[in-house]
Amino acid sequence: MLAIIMAIEDEDDRSFVETIFNKYAEKMYLEAVNILHNHADAEDCVQDTIVKIIDKLDRFKHAQQEDYLIKLIVITCRNTALNKYEKNRQRIKAQFSTCLLYTSPSPRDPKTS
Repeated sequence: MLAIIMAIEDEDDRSFVETIFNKYAEKMYLEAVNILHNHADAEDCVQDTIVKIIDKLDRFKHAQQEDYLIKLIVITCRNTALNKYEKNRQRIKAQFSTCLLYTSPSPRDPKTS
């Protein structure tokens, strides 16, 4: 159980989020690992998704009443994973560019060759 869930003061809200976590954490994890191809990042994505659910609790409770809760959870998790993927891609690209900058040979002066 995530500590953030235990910190929810309202018992009904905490129970709602606990139920989501217990019922859908594996599905969220599989969705995230399918996108991120990294177990640690996928676990982070599940936690980030739970935080988003807590932040938008009323929206998720309404989704439950309208029978589209799982769709909203999967979409939220997928978007979280895609955002994380894009951030990772940009970070790697920046690291690669920096690496090339420092390892590229300096151009030769054609006059001295």
